[in-house]
Amino acid sequence: MSNTIRPIAAAVIRRPKDGKHLVTINDDDSRHAFRMLGGGINFGEKARKTVMRELKEEIGAVVKVGKRIDTYEEILPIKGKPHHLIVFLFEVEFEDSSFYDMEKIPMIDPELKGKFAEWIDISSAKDYGLIRME
Repeated sequence: MSNTIRPIAAAVIRRPKDGKHLVTINDDDSRHAFRMLGGGINFGEKARKTVMRELKEEIGAVVKVGKRIDTYEEILPIKGKPHHLIVFLFEVEFEDSSFYDMEKIPMIDPELKGKFAEWIDISSAKDYGLIRME
């Protein structure tokens, strides 16, 4: 395990018409799991700003960041290596409501090329192993 703790900011985006949540599918660790969009907080960056930056980088969306829902700590494997995370979880809404109409939203970040964010019924996540960026 790395000797560092990584602060993460993640977005809980709920689609108004059906209550589904926007997630990406993580197949990096020979398991099928979901994760919320978001990412690492840079030094000097506030968690709310991280969520805004990450959603712009990942799917090209401008968002409104609402209240912080939770902060939690997790140690889990990522790409085969244990990681120690502290996660700040925020309610988030899209500025452009057309994002809610897309069933799959293409990831535009070059590192995520070919992947999509998609709307799922969060209760189904237990069937796949949810990475707790819920």
